[in-house]
Amino acid sequence: MRRLATVCSVALILCSCSTTRDEDRPAPASSLADAVSAPPSPAPHGYDAAPERPERLEDAAAATNDEPQSPPAAPSYESSIDALREAGYAKAAKVLTSRVDQLEKKHKLTKEQATEAAVAMVKLLPKMANTTQLLERLPRCTVELVRAVDERGVPMAEAERIAEFHLTYTKAAGLSRLDLFDEAHSHIIGRDFSQIDYTGEGTTWQQRQASWAKVGVENFKTASSICRYFRAESKMGYHKRLFNPKRSFPHEVEERFCE
Repeated sequence: MRRLATVCSVALILCSCSTTRDEDRPAPASSLADAVSAPPSPAPHGYDAAPERPERLEDAAAATNDEPQSPPAAPSYESSIDALREAGYAKAAKVLTSRVDQLEKKHKLTKEQATEAAVAMVKLLPKMANTTQLLERLPRCTVELVRAVDERGVPMAEAERIAEFHLTYTKAAGLSRLDLFDEAHSHIIGRDFSQIDYTGEGTTWQQRQASWAKVGVENFKTASSICRYFRAESKMGYHKRLFNPKRSFPHEVEERFCE
C-alpha cells in the first residue's frame, strides 16, 4: 500500500508540470498571409526607425531640388566688351564699340549685335591662329571673319584660309595703307553678294554679282573667290591709287590661293 501511494504521488506531480493554461499560450497565426500582412513591430526603445525608401530616384532628386534652376543671365554689352579686352583682343573691342557709336547707318552695329560678336570672338579666336594674327593687321576684317563663322555659316577651316590669304597678300604686295584697305573691304568678307550693303554706291548686289562672276568670283565666303576678286581689283586704277602696292598681284599668291 505504501509503494502504491508513492507511485500515485509522482504521477500527479508529472501531470501538473506538463499542463499549461490556455491564456498563457501564444495565439498562432491563422495563415502565412496573416503573418506577412501583420504590422511591423515598433522599434526598440532608444533606436530610431529606418526611413522609408523613395519609390523612384526621380522622387528622391525632386525632394532635394524642389525649385527649378534659372538659366544663366545673358552677358550685357558692357560686360562682353570688357571680357573681349581682358582676353587680349583690345583692337576688336575698339572696332565693335566704334561701330555701335557711329552715326552713319551703313555698317552700324546694334549693342545686341556687338555683344554677340564679342562673345563669339572670345570663344573662337583661341582656336583660330591665322585669324588672331590678322587682328593685328586688319582688325575690321577680322571682326567680320569671326562673325561669318558664328552667324553666316562659314566653316572655321575656311575662315582660317581666308585670314591666311589676307596676311600673305597684304605682305607680298606691300600695301602701304592697311587701315584704308581694312575699312574698304571688311564689309564684303564672309558674305554672299545678297548680304552686302551697297547703299550709296550706285549699284545693286545683283549687278555686282553678275560683273564679278565673269572673273570667277562666286561670293566672299571662300579664300579662292576672294583671291580672284583681288587679282582682278589690283589691276584697277583706284586700287593702285588708294593702297599704293609696291608690286602687282603676286604670282605666288595666285598659285597658292586662287585656284
